Amino acid sequence: MEEEQPKKKRISTGVAVAMVAVALLFDAISLIPVIGSFISSIFGAGVFGFWFYWLGIPLISPKKLASWGLNFLVLYGLVLHAVLYL
Repeated sequence: MEEEQPKKKRISTGVAVAMVAVALLFDAISLIPVIGSFISSIFGAGVFGFWFYWLGIPLISPKKLASWGLNFLVLYGLVLHAVLYL
């Protein structure tokens, strides 16, 4: 008896086009000096994280998410410190 392979979930072409359009919007927002990069990073991660969750496609493992979040906080903490104190 053969076991069936679980069917991989895929993103449709329409959703992929919408994701590219949203990514380009966030790229445009990131061009705003100082705060634009921070805003686009936060909202971009939230929007795309929710989008993949809503589609049922795993975006990132909890361990990688924790590591990414810690790196994000350290990076922006260092940047903010450099901007405020230099």
